[in-house]
Amino acid sequence: MPDADLVAAYVQEDPTVYRAAPGYSKKVVMATLTRLDAQTLREVLVESWSCRAPATLRKRHPELR
Repeated sequence: MPDADLVAAYVQEDPTVYRAAPGYSKKVVMATLTRLDAQTLREVLVESWSCRAPATLRKRHPELR
């Protein structure tokens, strides 16, 4: 599960792309998708999916780790 430190790390990495969503949750990172290249976008999506997908689904898709 993502935490506030992870959110802060994304925002600190590039505040022009990533931002926290404090009104929504302390565990949510918002991103301006048009500012991400395809590889970074895939990495962000896979990481997000991995944090939320049930263990059985993650086991069925080991290529997404």
